[in-house]
Amino acid sequence: MNVFVSYSRADNSLEQLEALRARLAGDADVYVDDLDWAASGGDRADAVQRELARASVFVAVVSVTYGKTPWTAWEFDVALMRGIPKLAYLPDGRLVDERSDEWPFVPSALSENVLSVPTADTSHEYPRSAPDQR
Repeated sequence: MNVFVSYSRADNSLEQLEALRARLAGDADVYVDDLDWAASGGDRADAVQRELARASVFVAVVSVTYGKTPWTAWEFDVALMRGIPKLAYLPDGRLVDERSDEWPFVPSALSENVLSVPTADTSHEYPRSAPDQR
C-alpha cells in the first residue's frame, strides 16, 4: 500500500510529520513530501506528481491552513479526480474515512487547480531551496 500525506507546512512541524509517518507506516510505503522528496533525486513537483500517481491511500492532515495553499488544494483535487481513497487526520489524532459522518471536507466540484501543478513560490515556511508553498 502506498500512502500519500498531504499537509500544510504552516501547521505541521517536521517532528509532527515524522510521528504521523510512524503511525501510518506498518506495511505501507508512506510519502511525506518534506521528509522524502530530496531522496527521490529530482524535482520536487515531479516527486509529488509521481507519488500521487502511485498512491493507493490519500491522507489529508486537517489544519487551519489546509486547502488554502495552492499545493494542498491541488493535491486534494488530484486525489478526488483519481478516486484515491481518502482519510482525514484530525487535530485530535484520529483518522476518519471519507464516508464517515465526521469527514471534515465539503464535497465540491473539481477546481481548475487539477489542470496544472501549482506555480513556484519562494514564500515557503521551511528554510530550504524548495520552490513551493505548502
